[in-house]
Amino acid sequence: MDYYSTLGVPRNATPEDIKKAYKKMAMQHHPDRGGDISTFQRVQEAYETLSDPVKRQQYNNPQPRQRQWNTSNFDEFFRQQRPRNRDITIAAKMELKDVFTGKSLIANYRLNSGRVETVTIDIPAGARHNDTIRFTHLGDDTFPGPRGNLFVKVQINEPKGFARDGMTLYQEVDVNVVDMITGTVYNVTTLDDKNLSIKIPPGTKANTKFNIPGYGIPKLHEAEKRGSLIIIVSPHIPKVQNQDVLRKLKKLRKNLDK
Repeated sequence: MDYYSTLGVPRNATPEDIKKAYKKMAMQHHPDRGGDISTFQRVQEAYETLSDPVKRQQYNNPQPRQRQWNTSNFDEFFRQQRPRNRDITIAAKMELKDVFTGKSLIANYRLNSGRVETVTIDIPAGARHNDTIRFTHLGDDTFPGPRGNLFVKVQINEPKGFARDGMTLYQEVDVNVVDMITGTVYNVTTLDDKNLSIKIPPGTKANTKFNIPGYGIPKLHEAEKRGSLIIIVSPHIPKVQNQDVLRKLKKLRKNLDK
């Protein structure tokens, strides 16, 4: 077999010419694109020889065989020289609320071979922003042999009024300033739709924090373990238009000052 004819290049072709011709022929004859597998294998064989300076020199100037090769070593050598399929990285977006239960996503991504892959990605509960999850053998499949890996980078959106620090979840709530002065029981709906009642004592100051263990973010791979929910109280100051109410408030303030 004439390797140069197989790739359609002259004998004085540069390494760049050989690489360019190989890519064109590999895409044309790849079995996944309807090509003939035997032709594809001949293209692979030609490229493996002509892309290696030592092998190309030996091919251009064949010498009498001096010794018998060990077949297993010979096969292993060619396996090591075979191009490796690349890894692929994609992003998966989810809401902070999804972290409590995990989420299954359907991802579509294009391989270097041109084929579109569709897979279901399971993101576990407790996943963190910018976590990278590896899915083996879901990457590129351009070349024969094991496929590359798929890496999924998790992107988590935090809604307004919420913040996360590891397994601790912070939630800001607005409480009427009068209730903070007199004290009250405040009902809170958590991010995962649970209802809690918090006792606000009289004279509570702005940004006071209430720690509620077991209602925070689940631990990765141990979802039954959860961190703390920190409720941060912010005063809500209503705009009073009623002049009679304003006069009463002013009178009340004078009494408080005393």
